[in-house]
Amino acid sequence: MESLETRLRILAREIQSGSCVLALGPGASIDSSEPQEVPLSVKLAHKLAMELPPTSRDSEIGDLNCDDLRHVAQVVCDLENDPQLLQDRVCEFYQGFSIKTTDFHTKIASLPFKLCITTTPDDFLYNAFVNAGKSPARGFYHFRKSRAQSLPEPTADRPLVYHLYGYPDEPDSLVITENDLIDFLVNVVRGEPRLPGLITSRLTPEDSSCLFVDLGFKNWYLRVLLRSLGLTGKKKKSVALEEPEFFSQSKQHQTTVYFSASSPIQFRPDSLSDFVSRLQAAYQELVAKRSRPAAVEPAADAPLVFLSYASEDREFVDQLGEKLKSEGTRVWEDHDNLRAGDDWRYQLMHVINKKADYVVVVQTPAMTGRIKGVYYEEIRAALECQRQMKSGVRFVIAVRTGSVAVLPELHHLHSIAVDTDEGVKALARSIFEDWGARRQVDRPAAVPVP
Repeated sequence: MESLETRLRILAREIQSGSCVLALGPGASIDSSEPQEVPLSVKLAHKLAMELPPTSRDSEIGDLNCDDLRHVAQVVCDLENDPQLLQDRVCEFYQGFSIKTTDFHTKIASLPFKLCITTTPDDFLYNAFVNAGKSPARGFYHFRKSRAQSLPEPTADRPLVYHLYGYPDEPDSLVITENDLIDFLVNVVRGEPRLPGLITSRLTPEDSSCLFVDLGFKNWYLRVLLRSLGLTGKKKKSVALEEPEFFSQSKQHQTTVYFSASSPIQFRPDSLSDFVSRLQAAYQELVAKRSRPAAVEPAADAPLVFLSYASEDREFVDQLGEKLKSEGTRVWEDHDNLRAGDDWRYQLMHVINKKADYVVVVQTPAMTGRIKGVYYEEIRAALECQRQMKSGVRFVIAVRTGSVAVLPELHHLHSIAVDTDEGVKALARSIFEDWGARRQVDRPAAVPVP
């Protein structure tokens, strides 16, 4: 299973490249002044419920879910029969938070997101971008009417915050009640009014991804909405942070199965603060790595090393490859050297049989714990090449992490532990000792001068 650290590193790269869209749900906007960190939507729902006449709350309404804003708002709207009054009260509520933000939004604003979709009308994210020294732009969808919108092309320094469920500048654009939500969904699906082309062009590409934060995947209508927005059927994996209750629900697996089938989404129960802190660290590590001076390229006649590994260990093997390069070897890496359209199986076998000077098998729990993998075919091909070589010449070199049990096919070889820099240096020495011996053998004998 993919580790969180691996996913964070991949997510950091996608954020830096601008291919990751941030999507914030109501659970991300909390009132930090409350001891229990209550989401603003829940706080507003409680406020509206308490303002109902006691007789309505107790007798006419029945079981009122005071945590569900759309449900409470629908009841209020039906009783008062005045949608504009409700809209004004909602705008007044959010006005009280107009200059505020949260620690979570402050941390997320430090990352170079370009497009941010939010389903709440608060300015927490916008304010956080401003506090971070950026110049954000704002846009919003009006589900009741078409509007001329001129949205700027978003950049890391000028991110776009787009309010999908409306914004208080036009109170009737807000999706507040259950009826509003149904009308909103119908209009988004029909494309009347249409979402701005700039938004859809960023959401629909197959090679884009999303970071969903407390969007509320337990709600059935998200399947309709995400499909309509083009956020399903992606090639890249997205991440969805959801509240612990989502994972404890008996039927939450239906949601994960649905989205796993239509779009690769990794659902995580991590706290917002912890996740974004670790994402910040992964991004800073990426920036630091790319800002380091370029390593000296190995010599053209340096030995070429082919690394055979399990796909789960790609991050570790990438690091191993970089360390080997710094020791002076050349490294053949499949994700750098294979091109789109290549017959990858043929290419791998061709490299092992015709190009590689050494095949290093990276044995890890992920590799030795599986009974099937392409690396088994690579190992068999490499051992066959070894058998065709002169006795004493190294070709297949076994390495391992920690005390992992070695593969039966490689029991006859000494395995070098490469968990540490000293282990990698020992591997490089083994390669160059053999490489030097090979070159002595290959060197033409001196012709005596008569």
